[in-house]
Amino acid sequence: PATYDPRDHRWWHTDDENRAFELRYLLGRRLARQGRFSDARPYFPRSVQKMLDEYARALEGGGDRRRAAAERAESLWTAATIARHSGMELLGTELDPDWAVFAGSFDSQAALEGREKHAGAILPLSPEERSRGKAHSVDPYKRFHYRYIAGQHALDAVNLLPENSDRAARMLCIAGSWLKKRDPEAADRFYKLLVRRCGQTELGKEADRLRWFPPIEETP
Repeated sequence: PATYDPRDHRWWHTDDENRAFELRYLLGRRLARQGRFSDARPYFPRSVQKMLDEYARALEGGGDRRRAAAERAESLWTAATIARHSGMELLGTELDPDWAVFAGSFDSQAALEGREKHAGAILPLSPEERSRGKAHSVDPYKRFHYRYIAGQHALDAVNLLPENSDRAARMLCIAGSWLKKRDPEAADRFYKLLVRRCGQTELGKEADRLRWFPPIEETP
């Protein structure tokens, strides 16, 4: 077998080694959620580090006021698409609300809530744990919370572009479509901006006609 690397999960590693990997990766995602990307990087699997670097660079570029507004918008849009499509790997919570432990395919009862409700729990929830859990909860506390983060990156990008910009309209339409099936209420904000801010664009006109998002293919 190859030399053990704690950034890898391999079938030939021992259970203890793979548990170490899982704990390190959990910590890495937690640090990334706090924006501490350089601290997080050593704890990520090697297969994910490149995407983490790209996400960090995109956010840094989007916040660089020395750059032109349009360039910053494109960087933020890059961050938005990374957060949407690789958010589980970069930012996902191990348990609720994202359930990275199940690769996001399943969910279960909220860990703290479950222990609080069941008086006979093997490990009853202490007031200190409840306080820590709430202090370190994600915002927003919603399933696949990183999709909402992706949406906010998209809104930040749009705010750097002029009104009735075709590019801004496309960003709003795509970002709203990320949320429209699971959370139409959250997506409605993007729809309204698309109609009001980009109402003279083709996408804006079509959204106004349909009273919702036009079908759109997500391409760069």
